[in-house]
Amino acid sequence: MSNLLNEKKPIYEQIRDWLADQIIDETLVEDDKVPSTNEIVTFFKVNHITVSKGVTELVENGVLYKKEV
Repeated sequence: MSNLLNEKKPIYEQIRDWLADQIIDETLVEDDKVPSTNEIVTFFKVNHITVSKGVTELVENGVLYKKEV
C-alpha cells in the first residue's frame, strides 16, 4: 500500500477523497480526464476493485461523469 494512504479509513474512501480534493484544489478542472483506474492502481499500489469503488461513488454523487468513447 502506498505511504500516501493510512489504515484509519477505508482505502476506497481515501482514493475517492483524493480525487475530490484534486477537483476542489482545481488540479482537475471541468472536462479534464481523471487518471485511469490502471493509473490510480499503479500510483497507490492497490486493487482495481478498490479504485473502482471510490470512482463509482464520485460518479453516483455527480462529482464525476463517465464519457463513452
